[in-house]
Amino acid sequence: AHTTPHQKAQAHCGRPFRRPTLNAAYSMFIHSMPTLPPLAVTCALALCLLASPLAAKETGDAGAPSDAERAAAQALFDEGRSLVEQERWRPACDKFAESMRLDRALGTQLNLANCYEHIGKTASAWINYVEAASRAKQAGQSRREAIAKERAAALAPELARLRIKVGKDMEGVVVKRDGDVIGNAQHNVPVPVDPGTHRIEVSAAGKRTWRKKITAPAAKTTTVRVPPLRAAPTSEKKPAAAAAASSGDGSGMRVAAYVIGTIGVAGLAAGVAGGALAISRNDSSLKRCTPDNRCTQQGVELRDQAFTMSYLSTAGFAVAGAGFVTALALLVAAPAGDGDEHAEVARQWSIVPTLDAATGHPNGLSLGGTF
Repeated sequence: AHTTPHQKAQAHCGRPFRRPTLNAAYSMFIHSMPTLPPLAVTCALALCLLASPLAAKETGDAGAPSDAERAAAQALFDEGRSLVEQERWRPACDKFAESMRLDRALGTQLNLANCYEHIGKTASAWINYVEAASRAKQAGQSRREAIAKERAAALAPELARLRIKVGKDMEGVVVKRDGDVIGNAQHNVPVPVDPGTHRIEVSAAGKRTWRKKITAPAAKTTTVRVPPLRAAPTSEKKPAAAAAASSGDGSGMRVAAYVIGTIGVAGLAAGVAGGALAISRNDSSLKRCTPDNRCTQQGVELRDQAFTMSYLSTAGFAVAGAGFVTALALLVAAPAGDGDEHAEVARQWSIVPTLDAATGHPNGLSLGGTF
């Protein structure tokens, strides 16, 4: 099992790192240097490095946070240190990360790196140690710089690295690792990543998106080769203008034809029913009228009802005829949709007279066609 420099220092010091105030940490170090052995000096340095985030002022960072942000950062830092003492590393990392977001204090960054190291996120720990070493150097804090460099150097051999190989002929592709776009400069370069599962996604205009899950083990370089992307289906490559134009594929005209045709059917039903009632009422009135049209009161009422029904029947047949003709015209005129398997079938229609079976004389018209 790997033992980090932090764990070695803990084992020899006999206690976990605590959170002294900055002045107390430096006072401890300064007063004990003449007499303490090297390992004890390392323990004192660790105390100094893990001091309060209020030491951010010493790093010379620009864009200082507000008092409210610093107060929140301090509270989160304290909570993180409390969780560390309980060895609850994952929630402690969350507290340190949020404290770091509010106030990028050097002490907080060192605690965050240490926390990441404990939960196995070696790449995250390594880069935070590297950055902390650079910041400490700029601030003239040689002790923190030395500790951060030592930790980063200890982690370097154990880093998991991921190389995403993209062919030179695959220009214009967008590569994502765990949802984040990586720049072209990172293609074909072994980049440190935290050990574990990572998601790779590669896309390009007019191409199918390629996805792959890989597992990156510690202390090894994992290579993922991106294959040539396949062409996307036509529907995926259709320009926006063509997609918008597809709304004019005739589907609207066909829907209108069906609606109007339904109205025609309703008119036909009303015409048939009205005609039947008119005939029934007229037949009943004849029983109550003389040949010279002298009728009883009931006969007169039945004849009036027959006339009314005949008018309704005529109107129904008129609506039916108009509806059927309009619906047929719309169906014939509607263009075929792109996805219609029978779009190439020719549309045609015909009007054929019908003959009376008894007399042989024309008695109507028959409409027919294909569409």
